[in-house]
Amino acid sequence: MNDNPDGYEIKLSATSKLQPSRSTGWWSGVVREPCIRELFGIDVRGLALFRVCLAVLLLLDLAGRVPYITAHYTDAGLVSRDLMMGRMGRWTLSLYWMNGTPLFVSLMFTVAAVFALMLLVGYRTRLATVVSWALLVSLHYRNPLVASAGDHVMRLLLFWGMFLPLGVCGSVDSRLRNNNAARQVPYSVLSMATLGLLLQIVFLYVFSAMLKTSPIWRQEGTAIYYALNLDRMTTSFGRWFLEFPELCRLLTFATLGLEVLVPALAFIPWATRYLRTFVVASFYSFHAGLALTMHLILFPFVCMTAWLVFLPPWFWDKVEATRVGSAASIVWESFIGRVAFVVKSFENGSRPPAPIAPHRCSLRLNVVAGLLLLYVLGWNIHSVTKKTDHALPKLARMAGLHETATDAISGIGATLGISQGWIMFSPYPPREDGWWVAEATLADGSIVDLYRNGSDISWEKPASISGEFPSHRCRKYMMSLWSSRRRYHAPHYARWLRSDWNESHDDDRRVESLRLYYMLEYTQPPGEPPVSAKLLVFRWNDSGSEKLVSYRSNKDEYKRLLEKKKR
Repeated sequence: MNDNPDGYEIKLSATSKLQPSRSTGWWSGVVREPCIRELFGIDVRGLALFRVCLAVLLLLDLAGRVPYITAHYTDAGLVSRDLMMGRMGRWTLSLYWMNGTPLFVSLMFTVAAVFALMLLVGYRTRLATVVSWALLVSLHYRNPLVASAGDHVMRLLLFWGMFLPLGVCGSVDSRLRNNNAARQVPYSVLSMATLGLLLQIVFLYVFSAMLKTSPIWRQEGTAIYYALNLDRMTTSFGRWFLEFPELCRLLTFATLGLEVLVPALAFIPWATRYLRTFVVASFYSFHAGLALTMHLILFPFVCMTAWLVFLPPWFWDKVEATRVGSAASIVWESFIGRVAFVVKSFENGSRPPAPIAPHRCSLRLNVVAGLLLLYVLGWNIHSVTKKTDHALPKLARMAGLHETATDAISGIGATLGISQGWIMFSPYPPREDGWWVAEATLADGSIVDLYRNGSDISWEKPASISGEFPSHRCRKYMMSLWSSRRRYHAPHYARWLRSDWNESHDDDRRVESLRLYYMLEYTQPPGEPPVSAKLLVFRWNDSGSEKLVSYRSNKDEYKRLLEKKKR
């Protein structure tokens, strides 16, 4: 399989210093190529590690979902196919909609794991990337209630990875070409796809910062304080951080500055190698801090993987010159060599080697990647202007950017899985937190909490709200039930709770009535205690009566909450 089709300009260089080539790209004669290559090219050693880390994250993601295959992805679980297909737009497609049995879903997971392993070792890399992307999009659309920001970023990285030669080095594909000389020389890759991947990563931070329009972010500096008060997400280290309010205030402004200013340093054409390394180190520190203070599971590590492609050839040369870097390279190449030997013995020479050589960039593929990049840019601009017309009135009126995109245009993003809106803690972090209580009356007259496996009812705040969720996916699902947009899932969750309880208990312990409560806790400004309210979300009894309770029905509780806030 040729992992370097027309569409990539691959530049061989004996040292980390990038050398200009003559008439090797459609931009030749228009721009100074060494500068463009340094700013928008990607070292293939970075691409190789990017590929490996992305594959590992795919495998970890699948492993984390396996215990909840039945609950999250089958018709016997919380979200049936009929329910989700009726709610998703007509442009969204999922292979998981073909069948809702645990066996079929398990088979799909197995196929996804196989192609993730192929991506890991770089065997038929292009095919592995395309299939992994398609299966990941399908998985996300099967149950978006458990999706997170990390899922969206991983999907986008795979999307742009389909256009890049991820298997050009450090892979089984490169070994099967028998081109040892080419494997030993550093390459740089330059195309519209490399530009697309680099800018996609920058968009995540810049547009997220543009959406943070609240005074909580820009004047008061209390955003980190409110974020760390979300007990459902905060770690014990994050709770400890709250003891330093001035540090939280400083970090609030530092976060905004990091997201807006630091990415721009990566595209300054002077001292690029040092600035790029500084930028990557800054965002690695940022995401390490997020991982230590909040339960974000894969999100920080997905973003760290993304920043690998920004590391300059100078950095990789330095790493390879160290003992650890050299040893790691030898171990990996030895492993890949053994895998390639096994693969070659099975293929029996049916796959002729294809030498790696510089290719003239295909204008056609560059145009496709360029159009997709413009689409992504337009989508992000629209997400900002649509939500912040009050903050960006002039920009919002330009060329009708504030108007809603047509269904057909937005459908492209939905089908390809590249629709995006980076609203993390935007325009301000949520101030509403809380925990669930499922009050069930059993046939023997006892009252238990089904949410806590039949324990006695308690309205007190748990010692650790984040510890109440068995997994990150379960937390995402439970918190989505409280949102006004997805509260319609509450009856399905209550039905699943009853069914799960009744199947494991005798008739005298069966559920006769169930009330699902959300114990809302509202975070007040620094120095003031939180206030809470007991809100009924759903009720059911065995006579067939059930009701999804509206916000208006809880107006008395809301009124008491407001009175507490005023005091």
